[in-house]
Amino acid sequence: MSIFRFFFSKSFWISIVMMIIIAFTGIFVVYYWLKSYTKQGELIEIPDLSTFTIDEVEREFEKLGLRYEIIDSTEFVASFPRLSVIDQYPSAGSKVKPNRKISLTINASGPRKISVPDIVDKTRRRAIYDLESKGFEVGELVYVPHIGKDVVLGLRYRGQDVVFPAEFTLGTRFDVIVGMGLSDERVRIPYIKNMLLDDARIRLNSFGLNIGAILYDEDLLDTAKAFIYRQEPAPNWNAIMRMGGSIDVWMTDNENKKAIDSLSFHDSNPMIQDSLNGNFQNEGLEND
Repeated sequence: MSIFRFFFSKSFWISIVMMIIIAFTGIFVVYYWLKSYTKQGELIEIPDLSTFTIDEVEREFEKLGLRYEIIDSTEFVASFPRLSVIDQYPSAGSKVKPNRKISLTINASGPRKISVPDIVDKTRRRAIYDLESKGFEVGELVYVPHIGKDVVLGLRYRGQDVVFPAEFTLGTRFDVIVGMGLSDERVRIPYIKNMLLDDARIRLNSFGLNIGAILYDEDLLDTAKAFIYRQEPAPNWNAIMRMGGSIDVWMTDNENKKAIDSLSFHDSNPMIQDSLNGNFQNEGLEND
């Protein structure tokens, strides 16, 4: 009976109430301490750091209470300043807790240099392929008197001969010195209307010719979309132009100026006409 009386005694219930109060107090204390320690509910929006220098990132993160780590960039991106931020993780606009570490990709200090392939004594076509496959560009084809016809004699960069072995940055444009042989060889003038400038340059180089003067329309809006609508000299199936000559081009982005004479030019190909004449002759023989 004494135990039963204890459960209903005043001291027992006071003890129970005190234990409940102490437990809830402990829970609240721990909860608010953890919330303060982990900064639960406090988030920071990450700004767009593109083109920021490291000094600018440090100043910005010091105000925001964030940290950063740098991931080196292996390639140079020309559209971004040197040694500036080109990428970040998490991305701009993401929300993170204070003291979060943000990963940054930094632009290289400059374009990477690589070895220029030694194309001396190779054919013109092979040399152009080797240069372009390595990430270089071909500028002018400079033909000089030499017994080796269409043999590459060297490269020039900004008027200076390239001495091998050599290293240049990716995208460097070289003029290619090519032997013209002992004869004053003439070549056909290809049709390059409606082509983009780079495509036309490749097309002309394959014929041993170069791009000459480039004239843009005054109302041109987008040079990246500009195409050739006129060329001088005009395309010709006959070998009338000296190898190494230049073709002047007129550029526009006006679709209404697109040339429509390509079919008539190709129809005038002497080889096509000879083929057609041969077919007619064969048909005549068969009919006989």
